[in-house]
Amino acid sequence: MHILTSPDVDSRRSTTGYVFICNGAAISWVSKIQPTVAASITKAEYVSGTMAANEAIWLCCLLGALMGTTKPVQMRCDNQGALALMQNAVSSPRAKHMDITHHFNREKVTEKQILMEHVPTGKMTADALTKPLAVPAFTTGVAAMGLLLTL
Repeated sequence: MHILTSPDVDSRRSTTGYVFICNGAAISWVSKIQPTVAASITKAEYVSGTMAANEAIWLCCLLGALMGTTKPVQMRCDNQGALALMQNAVSSPRAKHMDITHHFNREKVTEKQILMEHVPTGKMTADALTKPLAVPAFTTGVAAMGLLLTL
């Protein structure tokens, strides 16, 4: 699962984008403007992480009901600050402006229901959902979702 944000020039609100991939195909995805303006890219990524964590937990419950077993969801993020906040339960002065509802993802990481991993920006599959890309990067993102691009 990849999460990503990109700010809108007019509203200054970030776009959350995430895609869950199972067996090489996208099974759930979102590209949505966040409801509030984020004070930083780290906060925008953290908010996206919360939205993705909610979907991850729902998908785990669904797969658990269908298959009788669950395992942690591997989530990828390209923002080191957001990753640090998700993986460290210690409150940071830089994060004190964040709404407590966005700490859901931190709780799920602590409970080992979600495993966070850093991925370089150039390898973020969700980029294709949040911002305009050059054709090669877009094609790579679409292919990583298990989709065929036909022009």
